[in-house]
Amino acid sequence: MSQFYMAVAYRKLGRLPDAMECCEESMKIALQHGDRPLQAQCLLCFADIHRSRADVQALENVERAHELAEGLGNKLCLLKIHCICEGIYRTKGQQRELRNHVVKFHECVEEMELYCGMCGESIGDRNHQLQALPCSHVFHLKCLQTNGTRGCPNCRRSSVKPGFV
Repeated sequence: MSQFYMAVAYRKLGRLPDAMECCEESMKIALQHGDRPLQAQCLLCFADIHRSRADVQALENVERAHELAEGLGNKLCLLKIHCICEGIYRTKGQQRELRNHVVKFHECVEEMELYCGMCGESIGDRNHQLQALPCSHVFHLKCLQTNGTRGCPNCRRSSVKPGFV
C-alpha cells in the first residue's frame, strides 16, 4: 500500500515516470495478494498519470477501474472515477459524457450523504480541508472554525476527545 501512496505523491509532484513505476509495483503486489480494492485504486492512479500526460490510455484505465469499483460496490472509488471522467471529458469538449458524469457524481454524493452538516454544501467536489469529529460526523474545517461550538452540530455530542478533557 505504501508504494501506492508514493505513486500518488509522485503524480501530484509531476514526477510521472516515478509515479508510474511505484504504481506498477503496487499493482503487482495487489495482484499477488488478490487485493481488488487496491487494484481499483491503482487503475485510477494509472488513469491520473495518463491524464496528466494527455494520453488516450487514461479513459481505458478509468473504464476498467469503474468496472472493478462497481463490482466491489466501492462508492468512494466510483465518486473519484466520476470526478476524473469529468475532467477528461471537459478537456476533450465532449459535453454529453461530461454532463453524464457530473450527474453521476452528484448522485453518488447524495447516496453517500456527503454534505457538510453546517453549510449544507457537498463534501468532495472541491479541495476543502475536512474535519471528522469523534462522533464520526464530517464537516468542512472552515465551517467548524467559524462556528466555534464545542459540540457536534448534528448530534450535539462533545467534539472534544475524552483524553483531552
